[in-house]
Amino acid sequence: GKKWWGDPSSPDYNPEGMSPFDDSAITRKVGSVFSEQDQFILRTLFYPFSLRFGYVEENVTRFKEDLKAIKPLLDKPFGFQEQLAENLNQDLETITRSGSALYLRAALHDRWAVLNEFNDYPHMLNPLSI
Repeated sequence: GKKWWGDPSSPDYNPEGMSPFDDSAITRKVGSVFSEQDQFILRTLFYPFSLRFGYVEENVTRFKEDLKAIKPLLDKPFGFQEQLAENLNQDLETITRSGSALYLRAALHDRWAVLNEFNDYPHMLNPLSI
């Protein structure tokens, strides 16, 4: 069969070719990009999508607790930012004060506010029934 040549920037890249169905991306060690805390924040903010598309069972009580728990975390450096600063040998503040980092933080605060008010994202598309 044919081999996918892969993305050279991927940590899973193999110059000999790769299977497009390889599971290394989903079995990669936790924390290689996002820390446990980063994943918790993102999982909470993506909960409405995960619920709507059937990836998780509904648990509104847990969701509200998680939402409350992530609020103060949104103002702290993310694990991936700390790792980036270390990898680039830069001061963490340089990373967290960049325009893109400030934009990300503002967007996450906005998403948090919407979820805090509605417990969902209004006007979100429904999955197609096939």
